[in-house]
Amino acid sequence: MNIVRKFKTGNIPSTANSVIVIDEGEGPVVYSLDWKVLIKFEFGAFVSFISDNTLIMINQKNECHFYSLGSFSIVKEIKSGLDRGNFIDENSYLIQNTNENILALLNLDTEKLLWSKSLLFEEKLTMFAVFGTKIIATPSQRQKKYCFNLEDGNLDWVLLPSDLNIPVRCNSLGNTYLVDNVLIGHSEDMCWFGIDINTKAQLWDCKQPAKSLGGALSHGVFHSISIYEFETSEEQEFVYIGMDCLTGEIKREVNISKRLRELNVLKKEKYGMYDYFNAISVGQTHLFFAVDQVLMTLDLSTCDLEIVYEHEHKISSSKIHNQQIFVSDNSFNLLLLKGDQLIHDVLTQ
Repeated sequence: MNIVRKFKTGNIPSTANSVIVIDEGEGPVVYSLDWKVLIKFEFGAFVSFISDNTLIMINQKNECHFYSLGSFSIVKEIKSGLDRGNFIDENSYLIQNTNENILALLNLDTEKLLWSKSLLFEEKLTMFAVFGTKIIATPSQRQKKYCFNLEDGNLDWVLLPSDLNIPVRCNSLGNTYLVDNVLIGHSEDMCWFGIDINTKAQLWDCKQPAKSLGGALSHGVFHSISIYEFETSEEQEFVYIGMDCLTGEIKREVNISKRLRELNVLKKEKYGMYDYFNAISVGQTHLFFAVDQVLMTLDLSTCDLEIVYEHEHKISSSKIHNQQIFVSDNSFNLLLLKGDQLIHDVLTQ
């Protein structure tokens, strides 16, 4: 892969199909796909929401400006009040007031509350996902998942570890992923499960290796790299797994250990629970991941593995956009790379 551009920032950019927003420390800059500067923002402003049609920016005064990505002009302003919640879309904002223990939904067109509910618990909700009329919220400790009705704010159900029927002990429900009406989570030992958000019924479970080196969700499939360990061997086995999130079925499981060792990218004798293959991103045909300073690709059809870029610093994160991949490192550099592995990736990841 070849370097197209370099930026001095450790942050992966915000992207839509027609724009790229990058902040190198002096304020966010909105670029077109051919790198023309469209808008410059002041220091301290940040992207709060972006879609193919709308960019929402919040400045240091907590003023919220809505920009059309067609005309690149301000179409709406809200002076304050959008600092304690999450955008559901460009028309709806979910407010969590932890001081008064209230969850509310604000209509951004009218600037009026659609509903406001007093919560019967004091946990701060940190992760939200929305599908249809359901909001799935997860506290920071990840020991519960709450399902709220988007239309009236009523609490439909609470999921606890004890509600699950899985073959391992479970104290944590993992990150929050939604694929259509299926909530996907996992235990601390990486037993995955699927929950129907309309009924709270468990649809499936899927036990995977307890040591996961990271993963990414794309087009309903969760792609991950995990470690198998066997009593009869001192060597760890590295396995790529592709899991269908609607059914829990393993679509692909391939041992990539031999090729990783041939490429001499494994610098540790043993990899543990807190080691990661960073910068995992999934394109139409390839999975990208980094082992320290080395960026690699896995062909999703053949499972061939190759090194595509060797960097001078440890690679920390990545994002695919418009046939290119942004890669950041732990020394506050952002690279834009291009290669044949991304010729089918014309849209944002």
